[in-house]
Amino acid sequence: MVADYSKRVLSTISQSPNGKLTVAIDKEMSHNAATSMTAMLCNRLAIAAHIPQSVGRTTYQWDDGLINIRNAVQPYLWTNLRMKWVQDFRALAANRPAVYLMACWQPGEEILHVWAIPEAVMFDALPRHRKEKAEEKRMVLIKTDVHRCERCEASPDLEPYYRALKLSRPELRVLNEAYKTDKLVKLQRSAENDFDSLKTDGAKVKSSPASTRGIVPTANVGVRGPRFWAISLGEGGRLWNECQEKNIVAIGWDELGDLRNYPNQDAIADKLRSGRAAGAPEPYNDSLACFEFVHAMATGDYVVAKIGRNKLLGVGTIQSEYVHDPTRIEYHHIRRVHWLRAVNLDLPDNARVPLKTLTDVTDQPAVDFVRENLLTEAMPATPPGEATPAFTINDAMAGLFLPRTQVEAILAALGRKKNVVLQGPPGVGKTFVAQRLAFALMGQKDKTRVSMVQFHQSYSYEDFIQGYRPSKEGILRRDGIFYDFCNRARLDRARPFVFIIDEINRGNLSKIFGELMMLIEHDKRGPEHTIPLTYSESSGERFSVPENIHLLGLMNTANRSLAMVDYALRRRFVFFDLEPQFGCDAFRDALQGQGAPTFLVDRIIERMTALNRTISKDEKNLGRGFEVGHSFFCPPADSSEALDWEAWYRAIVELEIAPLLREYWFDDMPRARKQAERLLE
Repeated sequence: MVADYSKRVLSTISQSPNGKLTVAIDKEMSHNAATSMTAMLCNRLAIAAHIPQSVGRTTYQWDDGLINIRNAVQPYLWTNLRMKWVQDFRALAANRPAVYLMACWQPGEEILHVWAIPEAVMFDALPRHRKEKAEEKRMVLIKTDVHRCERCEASPDLEPYYRALKLSRPELRVLNEAYKTDKLVKLQRSAENDFDSLKTDGAKVKSSPASTRGIVPTANVGVRGPRFWAISLGEGGRLWNECQEKNIVAIGWDELGDLRNYPNQDAIADKLRSGRAAGAPEPYNDSLACFEFVHAMATGDYVVAKIGRNKLLGVGTIQSEYVHDPTRIEYHHIRRVHWLRAVNLDLPDNARVPLKTLTDVTDQPAVDFVRENLLTEAMPATPPGEATPAFTINDAMAGLFLPRTQVEAILAALGRKKNVVLQGPPGVGKTFVAQRLAFALMGQKDKTRVSMVQFHQSYSYEDFIQGYRPSKEGILRRDGIFYDFCNRARLDRARPFVFIIDEINRGNLSKIFGELMMLIEHDKRGPEHTIPLTYSESSGERFSVPENIHLLGLMNTANRSLAMVDYALRRRFVFFDLEPQFGCDAFRDALQGQGAPTFLVDRIIERMTALNRTISKDEKNLGRGFEVGHSFFCPPADSSEALDWEAWYRAIVELEIAPLLREYWFDDMPRARKQAERLLE
């Protein structure tokens, strides 16, 4: 009965169609000749009055049997018969007769080769093995030239279920045009990415020239949109940091050498098989990953870095053709990538991706999650059309009351040591100075490359780096503010990023920094110094601090509640003292420029200088670290209201300076009152 059913199928599609194709081909499906061929088979059945109930890319319902269509435009037909697909096929077919319908066409020929293989025959061809997870990876190869199955114990003769069909002129025209379009796109990708050399990790790698130039741009062809590829970057994602910093994506199997030397996936599989012990699993997924990395991935495609089935690390766009770089220590096969976003997200259960190294996930639910959560926010640091204002050291000096030599020294230390602490008493403008220094270091007033946090006694490693936090989905691992900032900086390594830590001495620094106390050292930056973090889920999941991150800590020297800064931090940072600048000419000019009377400016300078001299001499209780800064007497520069300068001065003394003095001399209140009264005389 099943054999008769197969003959019926072959007989039906053998009838030469007349006129135009009657089955429409969805635009998203018609990007290659193989898909067009599938539609033709559906069309022939429709013309024969056996109208399908539904038409899809791989299956459709015809009469009372389910037909599974596989096709290829190549001499050998690869049929990916996963065990799970076979089980689904069996369940859908139920007790009705069913066949696997497969086709192959040689470009330029008028003959279409078709097999209608009965369900039972195909099941007999499947390999016998235990039902476990490994069965998901087992494949059967059908070779069209000998009508036999390979890679299985039973190899039934498929010739009785074969027929050569003569194509009509309309069908042949459609197939040839589809094939030309495929070839055009392939040649265009080669021409667009023609380059003589590519620098990776300091090595100059030669690439073969493109075979065709001057082809119409792919965008004008309109036959293939960007595809999405999920890729594992080493065990536990251990290469993720390196790939970000070098703008690459890489796979292993270095023993294969240049993958362009292998004509097809079979050749790669044979080479892998020859180097493995007898009884080792078939290298189907490995060879497929290598083959697709060279021939299927294309410039403009998206690549999604992942760990396992549900952890996303980032997304980027492919920028180059395949490059073989044997100068790398490992993972010699690379492509250039522009990383758009770095994250640490868990995929929902219904959107998990396969475990294998490289997978085309374009049509899988994970892509919707990536589009919504990664691509919508993957915006450039500066939106197109918005120029970031330049910011020079001269711009930084405007409004600063520091000597230019000190500003230059701080910037030099930030560039050399990468870690600087500005320490000083309250009111010396540490935060204001830090922001100006950050912009001056970057050469631009780009707020997207500056981030700020304030430490306190409750601040922890989990807040700063990484830890587990409650959420609606349960207790999940979340990345901290500095971890995210490092990922952002890693995607833009050509430009400096500045991370400002206010009140750096208020937190438990060993608890907050953890193992990053080593990674923030200027000579321990970059992918060569990656280490697992406290909450890494595997030893392969590693982290490093990018070389373009500069830490700028701010320390209030008058905070009594703080312990001494440990020597480990002092060794890693350069410390600069910021002092009150009441005697600075720029301070006087700033007040007078805002309309302050000269006599009041003189009073502020004289009396605050005398107060700070008294505080500095009290070395037993206070000292220089407790002096009062000049920023108490810096009114907002954009204030549009005319100030009552006497009232303004009195308010500053009574409401801000006097309470501070009472805090300083809490055990000698008469002295505190006396110093406050002197300011108001």
